[in-house]
Amino acid sequence: MTTTPSNPMRFSDVMSAHRTKTATPAQQYLELKLTIAGIHWTDERAVQDIDPETEEPFFWRIDTLVLPDLPVEVHGSIHLKTKVEKHDIEKDKRLQALGYKPTLAFTNEEVLHTPDDVVAKIREVMKA
Repeated sequence: MTTTPSNPMRFSDVMSAHRTKTATPAQQYLELKLTIAGIHWTDERAVQDIDPETEEPFFWRIDTLVLPDLPVEVHGSIHLKTKVEKHDIEKDKRLQALGYKPTLAFTNEEVLHTPDDVVAKIREVMKA
């Protein structure tokens, strides 16, 4: 079975797409800070796309979607690896083609140590 280089979820995975993994403490903290700030969001969203090579549907997973159209990701050190960076770039490019704003990505450390700066950046992008 052919997949895109970014290895997104397949249609059969959609049923388990909602919180397919346990949110990290940083993700949970960001979602708490967004709620306190009055920013509307939804957790882990599966976004359907079409594989350009096979024309089969598949799904991208977004950690947190600030409504209506701002993907926000909280990244651990795994995202510094070349393969994962390529996946993140491809995912962002495809999400923008589907009408989403460019993905905001924060490190676990940014979220846990400077959460007010993270929320301010999200507000700034939402206003643009």
